Amino acid sequence: MKLGLFMMPLHPPTRPVAECYDRDIDQLVLADKLGFDEAWLGEHFTEKWENAPAPDLMIAKALALTENIKFGTGVTLLGMHEPVYLAHRVAMLDHLAHGRFQWGIGLGGIPTDMQLMGLDPATARGRAAEALEVILGLWQADENGFSHHGEHFSIDAPKLDQATGRGLHMKPLQLPHPPISLAASTPKSGSLHIAGARGWSPMSSAILSATHLPGHWDMVAEGAKSAGRTANRSDWRVARDIFVGPTPKIARERARATMGRNYDEHQHASRIGTVQIATSKLDPALILHRATRFLLALCVVAMTAVTTARAADDTYSAEEISAKAQGFFGDTTEGMAKAIEKVFADHGRPNAYITGEEVSGAIGVGLRYGNGTLNRKTGGSRKVYWQGPSIGWDIGGNASKVFTLIYKLKNTEDLFQRYPGVDGSFYFIAGIGVNYQQSGDIILAPIRTGVGLRAGANIGYLHYNKEHSWLPF
Repeated sequence: MKLGLFMMPLHPPTRPVAECYDRDIDQLVLADKLGFDEAWLGEHFTEKWENAPAPDLMIAKALALTENIKFGTGVTLLGMHEPVYLAHRVAMLDHLAHGRFQWGIGLGGIPTDMQLMGLDPATARGRAAEALEVILGLWQADENGFSHHGEHFSIDAPKLDQATGRGLHMKPLQLPHPPISLAASTPKSGSLHIAGARGWSPMSSAILSATHLPGHWDMVAEGAKSAGRTANRSDWRVARDIFVGPTPKIARERARATMGRNYDEHQHASRIGTVQIATSKLDPALILHRATRFLLALCVVAMTAVTTARAADDTYSAEEISAKAQGFFGDTTEGMAKAIEKVFADHGRPNAYITGEEVSGAIGVGLRYGNGTLNRKTGGSRKVYWQGPSIGWDIGGNASKVFTLIYKLKNTEDLFQRYPGVDGSFYFIAGIGVNYQQSGDIILAPIRTGVGLRAGANIGYLHYNKEHSWLPF
């Protein structure tokens, strides 16, 4: 069995959009390092929880940051696009991917997406099917050009003029087309019959109850048989929601807090009256009953709940920080994990962090200069600089990367001041060092790797600035 990753992507509506995409990219890079075979990215235009109207752009960026993992649209909503433009965009992406692209397609869409595009739900599926035929026709066209005159589209592609080099010419790298997968989220979906008949990979959505999965395969097999094909189960992609944790108990608790939030606040309200909710293994009445109890509990402890929710939304978890550190340093060693664990044990969840580089050196009284990027959980990032004297002996000198966790930073402007080291706070293990700096309520915890580490840095101070300065005092 090969492991893949499906990302809607899914984010709470309160999260800044840029941070959503940064998190998605980090997750895709990590999946590549962990050996995942493929990743699929969803597409929606009016879903605030699933804010990815152009998954091909994210795929293009992820391709440059990964080595082996294949990427696919999960899915391109065919009815929402003009087919000529889409054919060229997908073909270009296929070339950028050098064989690491798969084209996931869907014939449907949610009502608000269709409304935004001015589509009639009664004809949207037919429009999508016709768009697909146009795209495949453009890719398979020869030097004589391509023409199509249908119910929804009328196209006369110009022949390629050899003298001027103008005309229809763009085709994908993988001919006659990239591997195609067709998604379905309802029982007995006709899309699966089409997938079987055309020899494409079927994809069963995670929102479909597991009891209906055998029916999905039956539709694929029937479609394949109608076209004289034999369906191959190895081509079937089945999406399920899986949360991995250190213990079953912790996994269930965290899954309920993260995945459960999605279903309670987003999926349930969106699925009322649909076939998906009717086939869910949870009784909708039970969900409403639980939601009612939850709301009553909120009324009793409203202030505490709001404060806790805001604190959770405004801070980074240990898992998030570990992923950020791995993306920054390129790997997470046991020493790095223990350093992060110690900082969390001492100070809890940070609400900001800095990734940067610094230069330091000397014996006795040393100097340290650095620059990096400040990232806040509530959104926004900016360039920052720091410098200052330190007292102590080098454990390496020269240059190093530094990953600084920040606590109780209410405003970005509050960062720019002096931070004396906390005496005796230096912690060193397996080439990783961390010490604490504090000014008022704000605490900084710089984590450094072996080169450039200075045990005496906790005795001096560092001054953080908006602009670069060579003056260390």
